[in-house]
Amino acid sequence: MRKSGVIIACKKITSKFSAYAGKFKAYAKEEYMVQGESTAVSEKDSRDLYLERVLASYRRYYNIIPAAELLSGADGLLCRCDFDVRSAQYILSKKHELWSADSHEYCYIFSLPSLTEEAYREAEHYVYEEGMKLIHPAKGQMCTTLTLLIVSDSAEPEAVRLLKKCRLHKNFRFTLDGWMDFHTGLAVLGSGQTACNFGGHDNEKLLRQLLKTRAT
Repeated sequence: MRKSGVIIACKKITSKFSAYAGKFKAYAKEEYMVQGESTAVSEKDSRDLYLERVLASYRRYYNIIPAAELLSGADGLLCRCDFDVRSAQYILSKKHELWSADSHEYCYIFSLPSLTEEAYREAEHYVYEEGMKLIHPAKGQMCTTLTLLIVSDSAEPEAVRLLKKCRLHKNFRFTLDGWMDFHTGLAVLGSGQTACNFGGHDNEKLLRQLLKTRAT
């Protein structure tokens, strides 16, 4: 009976987290309507302008921390975007908590003129090492997502391959104290190419959608 109750609670929390993610996607779609079929970014639509669109999409639901305010930095790091969700159930009042669960996402956005194999490895290592410092496994912790988003003018094939093959994951005390997933996303402005790893499809969808918008 206890196991069944835990499963039901986890399903409810996952559903709520998905609902927040759905609102975020809907806002991004409404804010930047897709026009035309080409995904190549024009010369006028520079990397800085594209990054402004990305940040505008995140700003409504995420707390954006500029790279200069972080304790440590990395080449090309623009900012970290934090998203936190807490779910709980109470008996009569908040003084009597039946259960609670916390989910988090830490999204690191990089801006690079060219994504090389070395640059990707350094960015992935930085996000993993710094992101893990923010995770505090404990009762009530659920999923913490570390996200690496890269916007570049060009990208080496090997770097793209590594980004797509990234499979970082970690359980804390057999998921009793939560778990960590690592998502990636890439937008190459010169070619209009986008890519992601197995868990980063929502990131790629957003990046591709923003690539389709036209500069005004």
